[in-house]
Amino acid sequence: MKYSNDELIEKFTSFLQSFRDVAEPKYHPLIDEMHSKGEVSLEVDFDDLIEFDPDVAEMYLQEPDIVFSSSCLALKAVVKLQCNPRKEKDYFFRIYNLPKTQICKVKDITDEHVRKMVQITGIITLASYRDFFMKEAVYTCDRCGEYHTITNDNYFIAKKPITCTNPACKRNGPFTLVTNYSKPVLIQTLKINDFPEDLKNGEMPEDFDCIVESDLVGKVLPGNKVEVVGMIFLKQTASAKGDAKSPIFTKYLKGVNLKVIGIEQELSHITEEEEEEILELSKKENLKDILISSFAPTIKGYENIKYALILQAFGCPQKVFPDGTKLRGDSHILLIGDPSTGKSQLTYFATKLSPRGIFCTGRGVTGAGLTGSATQLSDRRWTIQPGVLSLTDGGIAGIDEMGRMEENDREAIHTALEQQEIPQHKAGLKVTLQARCAVVASANPTHDRFDRNKPFAEQFSMPVTILTRFDFIFCFTDDPDVNKDLMIADHITSVRAFGEKALEGNGGIPIQTMRKYIMYARKNVFPEFNKEVLDAMNKWYVQIRQQGGKGKPMSATTRQIDALQRLIYANARMRLSNKVEMRDYVDVVKLYEEARKIMIDPETNEFDVDMIETGRPKSQQDKMTIIMDIISKLDKKNNDEGAIVKEVYEDTRAENIPDSFTRKIIEELKTKGDVYEPRPDRLKLTLVT
Repeated sequence: MKYSNDELIEKFTSFLQSFRDVAEPKYHPLIDEMHSKGEVSLEVDFDDLIEFDPDVAEMYLQEPDIVFSSSCLALKAVVKLQCNPRKEKDYFFRIYNLPKTQICKVKDITDEHVRKMVQITGIITLASYRDFFMKEAVYTCDRCGEYHTITNDNYFIAKKPITCTNPACKRNGPFTLVTNYSKPVLIQTLKINDFPEDLKNGEMPEDFDCIVESDLVGKVLPGNKVEVVGMIFLKQTASAKGDAKSPIFTKYLKGVNLKVIGIEQELSHITEEEEEEILELSKKENLKDILISSFAPTIKGYENIKYALILQAFGCPQKVFPDGTKLRGDSHILLIGDPSTGKSQLTYFATKLSPRGIFCTGRGVTGAGLTGSATQLSDRRWTIQPGVLSLTDGGIAGIDEMGRMEENDREAIHTALEQQEIPQHKAGLKVTLQARCAVVASANPTHDRFDRNKPFAEQFSMPVTILTRFDFIFCFTDDPDVNKDLMIADHITSVRAFGEKALEGNGGIPIQTMRKYIMYARKNVFPEFNKEVLDAMNKWYVQIRQQGGKGKPMSATTRQIDALQRLIYANARMRLSNKVEMRDYVDVVKLYEEARKIMIDPETNEFDVDMIETGRPKSQQDKMTIIMDIISKLDKKNNDEGAIVKEVYEDTRAENIPDSFTRKIIEELKTKGDVYEPRPDRLKLTLVT
């Protein structure tokens, strides 16, 4: 059954005034609250409208452009009657919770959805400037001065009067817009993409424009996951030749309601039974083992690495001080080593634990794709389009094959990893994008296989400035071992042969349960440190530092204790505890001691943090100093005409330094400009001390 505009206004007025939730009026107090807060939007559950009048609800879905305007006029009338506002405003009747038949993804929009009300979920990839749409344009006739009011309902075509309505004139203009009397409305265009996890392999992501008005403008930022209710319309495109119109039309959505989703949506889906299950799970003594066995169950072993990735998912809040200083809360983890050891699958699974997880590959992403790029809009203005690290703000970004990225692309993420901000200065725009995300990355050695006899930093094509940003660096080595190989082979063949049945009985929980558990902890649990744990951390740091110095390699820096505290906090959060306890400290220290084995100098068999901090162990730094001293002494010996290369090699051999290492250091010094050749057979330091 269809209703006229007057009938619709009457129906909606009755709905707002009389609909009851159990025994009490539902929307009467909500309208009072809306007015008292100075807001202009009332959110209405569509199920209530169906219960009140199914015919009105059906008409809303099928002819939304007509019904929406009537509902807003009814709300305006009710506010005027109920609240007696001093100033007249436009009010918006914003529905949510549409039937499942009207819920779809961006890629699933068809001709059946055109001019219908739909509910779409997606991710915001671009937000335009805030502009004004002249909804009611007042024109004056230049010949007689008569005023004409035109109501625009199309964002792309401006209506003008055709003929003057003055009986004494009745001419075809010309007409001039009177901006003082016209009524502009604030609008913004958002670009919405499908969620990456909703795309099948090889499927191209689709996007479309969503235009929002009034108080919906500025409500979301790029990277937000949103649920938008609106009407699908078509916009004709221009032909490739000139201004001729094309038979091709593009879709756009006129937004009626807009909500940011994420952790809150995940929690809203948690039933009371599931919450009880989460709380019961947190009380189990073997909680850590359960979560580890649930993490990437198709990958056998790597319990310590899985444990670290789980702690990364629980995270630690960022601290911001009054002076603007920020302490990073997210932990970054690097998985590096031999191929075919499961690094990519572990990285991919880690991103699935976050509602804002995005997985990308080093060869398939650029520096601009990770941080942001300048994009020109259709009106020729420029804006900044965020990259992966901004789109995963509040989540986990997975970067596979990071070692294969171009050097300039890797350098682009320096600031994002430490400061968790991305300053963008492009196309005359100065913007700082937020990148408060945890990063898990994987990479292979430069020559594909890890060599235990060479220092760590020499085997990977990543600068040390990147390596120092990672809290944990785990090395994967594929060494033959009969028992280990048999265990892995049995696991792989069983999973391939029997599927999920092969994973039953391992004590794990489904990924959906694990994900909800993590989101529940991040939302509700904020443990506090006690003095006992802080004292233990301080004592540990002092003991570790005492192992180095005084001629020995440096064994730890402040980066290590900072990383340790973040993970201890995450461990307490994993237990849903409001206090950080000594067992959190003990578990994380054990994990750290396992991870820091990567910093053992193969030459001295001692811990050397400089292997990460500077890219070269202290034993090599000492040798480099000796080589430079030899060049300086031989240069002075030859009356400042340069050290003879042959004599340099003779003296370094006397210091038990191999020729290969001497040659490598000389080439590095020449590349840096610290050494130059005044003659083909001579070497000379640039700065003589």
